[in-house]
Amino acid sequence: MKLSTVPLCCVLLGLLGTRSIAQVKAAHGPSIARQKQVDWSVDLTAALAEAKASQRLVLVAFNMDGEQANERALEMYRSAEFATATANVVCVLCSKDEHGSESAACSRFAACTCAEHIASERQARRHFFGASEENLAPQHILLFPDGVVAWHAIYEVAPADILKAIEGAAKMKTLPLAQRLRSQRGLIGQLRSRADKNVATAYMQIQACLAQTPSEHFVDALSALSKNLTERVLRDLEGHPREQALPLLRAGGKHSTKATRELALALAANVEKREEAVAAAPPSKERVAGPSPLAAPLSVLGPADDFTRVHWAGPEQTLESCRDQVTVLWFFLAGAANNQEQVALMNAFAAAHAGSGVRTLGLVADLRPSDADDRLASLGCNFPVGAYQGTSTNKLFGVEMFPSWIVLDPDTSVVHRSRQDGKGFDWAEARELAARMTISPAYANRLTKVSPSR
Repeated sequence: MKLSTVPLCCVLLGLLGTRSIAQVKAAHGPSIARQKQVDWSVDLTAALAEAKASQRLVLVAFNMDGEQANERALEMYRSAEFATATANVVCVLCSKDEHGSESAACSRFAACTCAEHIASERQARRHFFGASEENLAPQHILLFPDGVVAWHAIYEVAPADILKAIEGAAKMKTLPLAQRLRSQRGLIGQLRSRADKNVATAYMQIQACLAQTPSEHFVDALSALSKNLTERVLRDLEGHPREQALPLLRAGGKHSTKATRELALALAANVEKREEAVAAAPPSKERVAGPSPLAAPLSVLGPADDFTRVHWAGPEQTLESCRDQVTVLWFFLAGAANNQEQVALMNAFAAAHAGSGVRTLGLVADLRPSDADDRLASLGCNFPVGAYQGTSTNKLFGVEMFPSWIVLDPDTSVVHRSRQDGKGFDWAEARELAARMTISPAYANRLTKVSPSR
């Protein structure tokens, strides 16, 4: 089962239209001529201030490893056409993946370090999406100098589209705010039905628009939403930076509906009482100083994300509970034709390697919450197993095929991802890798010294 990357362009002010995958790929054309890197910013707050002062557009680019759409976006960033189009645009780079030493220049984005673009991704994701757990890329958000969203594309986008969006927004940035917001409200109304059906991309586009709406126009923008969406947006605002969330929630306290007013004011009070300005995303855990965690070290592909949307059969499993051991995340389908054979093999693997500090967790992608408990119990897994819906958990770990295997080292970094080329899971590769997945004695001794209770 391969996840499709359907292009979805959130188009404001009639700049562009949604296109088919074939049209998008065709628009990419041959390899694009390269020139010097774009002068990327890795601080959204500073970028917004600079854009406002200089009356320039802002382009926020989210990119991650593991999908062709992200690789094509990376090629676009390196092109002469992109550098020319963004010469008068403040560009912000956001990526959650590590590509080497945190202090050295990033091997993927040479203009900054990995630590910088990871911090930038966390900052921008909280700024636009608050407490929402969706994390999709590639994603491009184009803002007018006053911060209002001009254009927003999620997943695949052709260079021609993004260049056209920049050109169109540059011409329209001097239009009155009220005129631009009327167009935005119409778009939010169009996205509402899909967001009401829990289409993640539609909801994220609405979130980004509302997060950048001036507080004096916030209630008017909310009026384009259903009751359920309004409540969801307000609750997610709690996860935004305090200075951003408070004005919007207080504005929501002037809503025409009593229940909405009361909710907005209650949430505003919660945000106001917080000691910290924002409920920060979990920081990257620093590695335990000293020996390598694995007896035969593997290359670190990047940090892992938590299992925030998984319904577990039994005790809840978290990323923190995976620390100080090797963890295998087994992504599979309960309805697969050879499911019993796969589960038997994984049961045997889990039993064989548990004694060497290797833990196995199963993640099932095709069970509804209503019958998850019964189905999970019937799978016959002798290791913890949980179910989730949608594709967000897949994307967090770069999984496009089932079954798939992700390996985390004792520092919860991703050190292996089974191939995603459609040729099926390679058990020979898995057995070979398993032989290397043993915690080194030196690391085990270090853990005993750091945490005697372990």
